[in-house]
Amino acid sequence: MKQDLTYYANLRQNAEILLQSKVKSNRSESDILKLIHELEVHEIELELTINELSRQNQELEKQANELAKGNFSLVWQQALEHANKELVDKNSELVNQNSDKNKFISIIAHDLRNPLSSIAGFSDILIEQIRKGDYNGIEEYANIIHKSSKRTIDLLNDLMEWVQSMTGRIEFKPKYFDVAYQILETSLFFNEVARSKSIIILTDLPYLRPVSGDKYMIDNILRNLISNAIKFTYTGGKIIISAEQTHNDLIISIKDSGIGISKDQISKLFTLDESYSTPGTNKELGTGLGLILCKEFVEKHGGRIWVESEEGKGSEFKFSIPLKEPLN
Repeated sequence: MKQDLTYYANLRQNAEILLQSKVKSNRSESDILKLIHELEVHEIELELTINELSRQNQELEKQANELAKGNFSLVWQQALEHANKELVDKNSELVNQNSDKNKFISIIAHDLRNPLSSIAGFSDILIEQIRKGDYNGIEEYANIIHKSSKRTIDLLNDLMEWVQSMTGRIEFKPKYFDVAYQILETSLFFNEVARSKSIIILTDLPYLRPVSGDKYMIDNILRNLISNAIKFTYTGGKIIISAEQTHNDLIISIKDSGIGISKDQISKLFTLDESYSTPGTNKELGTGLGLILCKEFVEKHGGRIWVESEEGKGSEFKFSIPLKEPLN
């Protein structure tokens, strides 16, 4: 635009020079005056154009400022909505955790009452009989006290592990390890317990690649599932521990030939909403909390846990651990 103005200004200047030196110019005075007039018209048009462009530029700047303000308000509103959603989600999570905590404490309090009452009651009987020199039945009473004490310890261990898991004090520390060796080592730990019920523990393990997982948590899962399998398998029964690697997951199975679980009870196994615990085949007692911990630990790995069971025919508990590198 500045170049156009300069151009026309030069033309006008030249025209005026021509007008002043008509002798050297081949054009008439009227032609020169006409040229000057045209130049003046062009100057006016250019000035109007410049003014219009300036006005449009100011309008665009105004619109840009308004748009920027609008965008800022929109971004601010979206940020507030996002923050509010996070607060709502966090509050819902805290409400659920508090509800789970209350249910868990209720279960523990209820389950602790019986063994503690047994310990207190039979201790009184034992003390009284010893005072009297009557030793009949004291071995039986001592055995009841021992079993009740062990059950109390198991309950407290479950409570401590659950609290540590829910408060994040059990840190998830995945690393690669030999899962086949871990399964064999854990199953050997239960050989004596299984032998006391004449139960055979078999392992069916193909070659398994090392997997990435929390060794402590996977060992805890295995111990809970094998312990339950022994508890609910009849004397002379069999337990099979197997594993397979699919394209994306490691799947571990603990299958027993025990009493099985009814369909309506299966839905209660992995939740605190309803406490589910049933005596074992030798009247062994449990809390049902071990399976809840299993579910917590499996989900920390991004896997899942489930059961296939039929009453009178046994149960098969399975859990999956995602593979970091899928099999080709």
